[in-house]
Amino acid sequence: MLQLEELNTEAFACLWDFRQEFDEEFKVTIGALTSIETGLEGDHRAARAAEVAAAVKGLWHNNFSSDDVGASLGRALANASRLGIVHVHSAVDDFLDSSAADLDRWANRNGKNVEALADSDDEAERVEDWCRRRGLETGEFSSDRSLLRYFRVLRDCIVHRSARASRGLCECSVAAVECAGLAAWRVDPREASVVWPSVSVDEPIVLPPRHTILCLDVLVGACRILDSLVRARLGISGIAYLAAYYSLLCDDHVPVGAATSPEAAVNNFLHARNRAHVIDSNATAGILRGLGISQECAAAWNIAKRSGR
Repeated sequence: MLQLEELNTEAFACLWDFRQEFDEEFKVTIGALTSIETGLEGDHRAARAAEVAAAVKGLWHNNFSSDDVGASLGRALANASRLGIVHVHSAVDDFLDSSAADLDRWANRNGKNVEALADSDDEAERVEDWCRRRGLETGEFSSDRSLLRYFRVLRDCIVHRSARASRGLCECSVAAVECAGLAAWRVDPREASVVWPSVSVDEPIVLPPRHTILCLDVLVGACRILDSLVRARLGISGIAYLAAYYSLLCDDHVPVGAATSPEAAVNNFLHARNRAHVIDSNATAGILRGLGISQECAAAWNIAKRSGR
């Protein structure tokens, strides 16, 4: 029997895939840039700088002097951290949009109108505001509320103010440092505390790379809370319906592979994407019958098997 507390939605599975890839790729990027920057120190500085300049010229054919390499690498490291903040928020926004679509899809399946949303609160962070507008509990966000708000304003300053701090960011930064939830986050267990960057109004924002990873962990943690609230609203039937939708019923469903029946295709998806550990095929078949989609799933499965999808 499926247990809600063991599962995640497809939207969160996609966000988690992003989290794993971003964490590795961002750290490799920072490591590579730092390695090149370190290589510019000492007796071989001129030769290493010339190698980097030659590589740049080979890719873009522009006049790039080896004298500019050191300063450019420093700016590249700063930009990588700032752009990482934007990238993380884009993934979270995709997660929120996908979660909203799934709730609407389930409501439509049940013959319900898509719920009217409460007005948006421009002062609230988007993850918490998303829940509040749909009547979902927001109490679990309280310990990280200031952190979430800070990172969203930080993202907005990077995108809309050419990475210069606003007065609002400075105020949010003070509140975030005092946030009760900050003490629980340890980017590196060898560090006693998180190193917090200072910001000044209209001055360029300079972030240590670990700050971007902190942003990633804080936002994914908040999305994990949101996902548990979405699962509770969907219930087991809603999760199973969406598994059938993504595995068989939507136009770009995942390949059915070696699944020997429609129920097996749905169960494979529940296991691979929804993290279901113990799946009763008979129970899944019963849920699909109860939803009235057994024949629809069977027809989609037959088409997929014939077409090799």
